[in-house]
Amino acid sequence: MPGGSKNRGNLGKNAGLPTRSSQKQEVSRTLLLQAPFFCRESLSALAAAHDFKLIHLVTPTTPRDRATVIARRSTGFLYCVSVAGITGERDRLPPELLDQLAWLRTRTKLPLCVGFGVSRPDHVRMLREAADGVVVGSALVRPLEQVGKRPLGEVVTEIGELARTLSDALNVKLTHPANL
Repeated sequence: MPGGSKNRGNLGKNAGLPTRSSQKQEVSRTLLLQAPFFCRESLSALAAAHDFKLIHLVTPTTPRDRATVIARRSTGFLYCVSVAGITGERDRLPPELLDQLAWLRTRTKLPLCVGFGVSRPDHVRMLREAADGVVVGSALVRPLEQVGKRPLGEVVTEIGELARTLSDALNVKLTHPANL
């Protein structure tokens, strides 16, 4: 199954798009973090020549004219950062995120995936009609810090349970018409 990666640094300088080893591992997309915006056009052309997807990020503070350009240059999907600031678990996501997603829908046909702060089933329920996917990182990785302090099986069970509750939140519970 094709996979993805998250890269920091200058991919163009390192000519890492794509490498023979990444092709053998079937890496077909990457999140492009910290690449200078002016370099992205040449990286996009190189990636397209190898059917390699570049995932760009749009944040709540990205000016709309720039967000439009980012959406146009993205391939695969558009990564929508849910909050200003750093990644990590949040108690709640900002309600204006839904407005941002609705506006982005008018700028691209690509799937919209939301990350940064997504960590609870209520976040997933909030996003399931507005986004095509959610990216959960910190909430799934945080329990790994307990390995060595808690039994591994217990940590794995906790991660699996969180993943299950997040996945369950994607499903709309339909009520049978006879029960209405």
